[in-house]
Amino acid sequence: MLLSSSAAGLPLAPMAGHQADRHDRAQVIVLGHTIRALGLALLAPIGFVAESLSPVLRITSGVLGVLGFVLLSGLLSGILQAIAPEAQRMGFAVRLSFF
Repeated sequence: MLLSSSAAGLPLAPMAGHQADRHDRAQVIVLGHTIRALGLALLAPIGFVAESLSPVLRITSGVLGVLGFVLLSGLLSGILQAIAPEAQRMGFAVRLSFF
Protein backbone atom coordinates (compact mmCIF):
# COMPACT_ATOMS: atom_id res chain seq x y z
CA MET A 1 0.00 0.00 0.00
CA LEU A 2 2.82 2.40 0.83
CA LEU A 3 4.58 1.62 -2.43
CA SER A 4 1.44 2.29 -4.46
CA SER A 5 0.83 5.64 -2.81
CA SER A 6 4.49 6.69 -3.07
CA ALA A 7 4.74 5.63 -6.70
CA ALA A 8 1.50 7.43 -7.52
CA GLY A 9 2.82 10.66 -6.04
CA LEU A 10 5.55 11.04 -8.67
CA PRO A 11 3.31 11.40 -11.74
CA LEU A 12 0.46 13.07 -9.83
CA ALA A 13 2.52 15.93 -8.37
CA PRO A 14 3.12 17.78 -11.68
CA MET A 15 -0.54 17.37 -12.61
CA ALA A 16 -1.58 18.76 -9.25
CA GLY A 17 0.77 21.71 -9.66
CA HIS A 18 -0.72 22.43 -13.07
CA GLN A 19 -4.24 22.40 -11.60
CA ALA A 20 -3.16 24.64 -8.76
CA ASP A 21 -1.75 27.18 -11.22
CA ARG A 22 -4.89 27.22 -13.38
CA HIS A 23 -7.64 27.30 -10.74
CA ASP A 24 -8.61 29.20 -7.62
CA ARG A 25 -6.57 28.09 -4.59
CA ALA A 26 -9.58 27.68 -2.34
CA GLN A 27 -11.36 25.45 -4.87
CA VAL A 28 -8.29 23.24 -5.31
CA ILE A 29 -7.87 22.95 -1.53
CA VAL A 30 -11.51 21.87 -1.18
CA LEU A 31 -11.00 19.37 -4.02
CA GLY A 32 -7.87 18.00 -2.34
CA HIS A 33 -9.64 17.51 0.98
CA THR A 34 -12.61 15.89 -0.77
CA ILE A 35 -10.39 13.44 -2.65
CA ARG A 36 -8.53 12.52 0.55
CA ALA A 37 -11.85 11.99 2.35
CA LEU A 38 -13.05 9.69 -0.44
CA GLY A 39 -9.82 7.73 -0.18
CA LEU A 40 -10.29 7.31 3.56
CA ALA A 41 -13.93 6.35 3.08
CA LEU A 42 -12.78 3.44 0.91
CA LEU A 43 -11.13 1.94 3.98
CA ALA A 44 -14.42 1.74 5.90
CA PRO A 45 -15.80 -1.42 4.24
CA ILE A 46 -12.46 -3.33 4.30
CA GLY A 47 -13.64 -5.73 7.02
CA PHE A 48 -16.89 -6.50 5.22
CA VAL A 49 -15.83 -7.09 1.60
CA ALA A 50 -14.40 -10.20 0.00
CA GLU A 51 -10.77 -10.83 0.81
CA SER A 52 -9.81 -10.48 -2.85
CA LEU A 53 -11.29 -6.95 -2.99
CA SER A 54 -9.49 -5.71 0.12
CA PRO A 55 -6.09 -5.01 -1.56
CA VAL A 56 -7.82 -3.12 -4.38
CA LEU A 57 -9.58 -0.88 -1.88
CA ARG A 58 -6.37 -0.29 0.06
CA ILE A 59 -4.34 0.61 -3.03
CA THR A 60 -7.09 2.86 -4.41
CA SER A 61 -7.36 4.54 -1.03
CA GLY A 62 -3.61 5.16 -0.97
CA VAL A 63 -3.60 6.63 -4.48
CA LEU A 64 -6.54 8.93 -3.70
CA GLY A 65 -4.86 9.98 -0.47
CA VAL A 66 -1.69 10.94 -2.33
CA LEU A 67 -3.63 12.80 -5.03
CA GLY A 68 -5.44 14.82 -2.38
CA PHE A 69 -2.17 15.45 -0.54
CA VAL A 70 -0.27 16.69 -3.59
CA LEU A 71 -3.15 19.02 -4.41
CA LEU A 72 -2.99 20.42 -0.89
CA SER A 73 0.69 20.54 -0.03
CA GLY A 74 1.91 23.23 -2.39
CA LEU A 75 -1.15 25.41 -1.97
CA LEU A 76 -1.26 25.32 1.80
CA SER A 77 2.46 25.98 2.03
CA GLY A 78 2.11 28.99 -0.25
CA ILE A 79 -0.85 30.38 1.67
CA LEU A 80 0.83 29.90 5.05
CA GLN A 81 4.05 31.52 3.86
CA ALA A 82 2.10 34.46 2.45
CA ILE A 83 0.68 35.26 5.88
CA ALA A 84 4.02 34.93 7.68
CA PRO A 85 6.01 38.14 8.08
CA GLU A 86 8.73 38.40 5.41
CA ALA A 87 11.58 38.30 7.92
CA GLN A 88 10.27 35.02 9.37
CA ARG A 89 9.35 33.15 6.17
CA MET A 90 12.52 31.09 5.89
CA GLY A 91 12.28 29.82 9.44
CA PHE A 92 8.59 29.20 8.97
CA ALA A 93 9.21 27.20 5.78
CA VAL A 94 11.82 25.06 7.53
CA ARG A 95 9.50 24.35 10.48
CA LEU A 96 6.64 23.61 8.10
CA SER A 97 8.72 21.04 6.20
CA PHE A 98 9.45 19.17 9.44
CA PHE A 99 5.77 18.90 10.33
